[in-house]
Amino acid sequence: MRRIQRTTIAGVGLLAGIAAAVSFRHMHELCLRHSEDRLAALLVPSGTPRNPAATTRSSVIF
Repeated sequence: MRRIQRTTIAGVGLLAGIAAAVSFRHMHELCLRHSEDRLAALLVPSGTPRNPAATTRSSVIF
């Protein structure tokens, strides 16, 4: 694999990791604000759909 490909893969992976951490933190804080206990606030973000576009499409259809 060429150097540019490895660099691109690493950059995209890093960005995806940062986005996942920020998203999890946001969902966790949102759950806590809405009176969920700490365990539920930890579990709810990990139980959300992995593909938000699929959720959006299904809600538009119904």
